[in-house]
Amino acid sequence: MKMSKSRIAVLALLTVTVVYAVTLYQSIQAYNAWKEAKIEWYCREIGGTKEDWEGLLDFHPFIQSYSENPA
Repeated sequence: MKMSKSRIAVLALLTVTVVYAVTLYQSIQAYNAWKEAKIEWYCREIGGTKEDWEGLLDFHPFIQSYSENPA
């Protein structure tokens, strides 16, 4: 069964797109989980409300503190 070059290219682009979308989704889920854990920790240890900390954590460097344990 021969496939044309255009079909192979479309299949390759589709595969790359799916892999990228799944990776992006996992990264977003990891960020949301990290943010919620940090908010809970800050509220428990420092005080304040969830709303106070949500805005501040949007500017926190997530990648630099990804391995931090909030608990």
